[in-house]
Amino acid sequence: MDLSKAAIVVGIALLIVILFNLAIFSMFGRKRGNKNETIDILQRAFKTARDPWKGEDNDLQELAERVKGLKKIGGEEESR
Repeated sequence: MDLSKAAIVVGIALLIVILFNLAIFSMFGRKRGNKNETIDILQRAFKTARDPWKGEDNDLQELAERVKGLKKIGGEEESR
């Protein structure tokens, strides 16, 4: 393949990529949200990144407390 054909192929590929990106940008660019909304989304993302298992940890803590309560109730019934 000579240099001119390679340049044409690269140019066409580059044009396709640019058109694809413009199409995506135009689809999602129309939903211009509030800047505060964008900041809130970023803050939640950073909180999740700092502690990704916070929700699961809270759920496990609640489960542990409930099991502890059930064991306490079960222990009281057995001692009667």
